[in-house]
Amino acid sequence: MEPYDQQYTTSIMPHVTTDRDKSRLDEIKSNTDKLFAIDSNLGDYSCWECDSNPGCDPIIYETVLDDGSKVKYRWYKFRHQPTFQELTVDYPEIYTEDYLNDIQAKIEEMHKGWGTNQDFLDTPSSVDNLHLVELDNGLIVDAPPGKEFGWVPIVLEIEMPYGKWQSSLDFLDPPDGGSLRDY
Repeated sequence: MEPYDQQYTTSIMPHVTTDRDKSRLDEIKSNTDKLFAIDSNLGDYSCWECDSNPGCDPIIYETVLDDGSKVKYRWYKFRHQPTFQELTVDYPEIYTEDYLNDIQAKIEEMHKGWGTNQDFLDTPSSVDNLHLVELDNGLIVDAPPGKEFGWVPIVLEIEMPYGKWQSSLDFLDPPDGGSLRDY
């Protein structure tokens, strides 16, 4: 099988909320809050910013994949990556400082102990011609000095060759002007 690019690629824009998005997000927030009886925080990408995140490298790095895609990423301490920032807001009773410190310590232990020669799976001996997967060369990135243990690269933006920037969201508005009632 020959490698190929998807015919209709979509480039993923950076996580930025524009003025044009704000009124639509306000409407969605209002509907979501009423429907689920919660106080939602849609469109808040502050967890992706480095200015208030102590475990974030402010430098934006770039790599190019074999198909020409450009991937921009930033290094985060594992416990400070955007996923955990969001989970801390949504589930503070679970994602406590102690819990996140324990996770961080385990990741650092893994990074230090495993090294680059760790065998995770034994090579099957019952198959003569084994071709499982080939990794894209651009996906193998090296941590900057001082961030070798406990830091992970998190993708911020992907620009696909020949792709179109996705600059808006599809809110699934029905063509007849009705509303979506079931999710």
